[in-house]
Amino acid sequence: MPDGSVTALEVTQHVVFAREQQRGEFDKRSWQFSELQSDWFADVVQTASVRRLHELLPGLLEQLERQGARKPMLTHAALRVPDEAIGIIDKGLAQLGVLSCRSYESDAPCGSIYLDPLVEPTSSDVDSAAEVVTRHALRAKDNARKLGLTSSATERHLLIWVDHAALDARAAMEHGERHQQHPSEVPELPDEIDIAWLALSVVNPIVWRLDHTRWQTLGRIEESEPIEYATSASGAQPTRPRDA
Repeated sequence: MPDGSVTALEVTQHVVFAREQQRGEFDKRSWQFSELQSDWFADVVQTASVRRLHELLPGLLEQLERQGARKPMLTHAALRVPDEAIGIIDKGLAQLGVLSCRSYESDAPCGSIYLDPLVEPTSSDVDSAAEVVTRHALRAKDNARKLGLTSSATERHLLIWVDHAALDARAAMEHGERHQQHPSEVPELPDEIDIAWLALSVVNPIVWRLDHTRWQTLGRIEESEPIEYATSASGAQPTRPRDA
């Protein structure tokens, strides 16, 4: 640091292996289907079966095209759809784990399906971020152990890079940032870690900071924008750089 002190930093990544496996299953298959005339974008639950989606979803979407459906179809609204035929299709989508789908005109001779697994955030989801810190700061002993080896460091920081496909944690951070909420739980950091950071791997990442007493947010950080620290009587605080 400018004053000659040393800050130790350990960087790790938070991923959900089941989600990584699901993403790999998506990539193994072709999602272009000759029976479709439009491109379809579908939001699916993160536990949806890729095999069943590939096998059954094209037929359901083809039926929607024949019915002339072009607006988003929300599966939880199936009973409110006035057209009985579309309501039956909508229930089939729900059984596959499709939350919603929408169609767009295709430039190709046949249509493609694009899937986006997601979770629907609620206020309780914010606490999922605390679980991420607990997992990597407390249960994963190696992170704290390596930081503890840096005896010359004035501070020891753990940066947790949250993969955008870790859907629970992503929903927690996006919901918390949108509603200015933090987790209700403040995980007890081990002695080897002074500060834990969560950074969500999206464009202009959301960045949260946790010390031994509280959570703080830096909001969304523009990727080209540096972060400066202003030192006050209460300690170093993250600030946005002022315009030159």
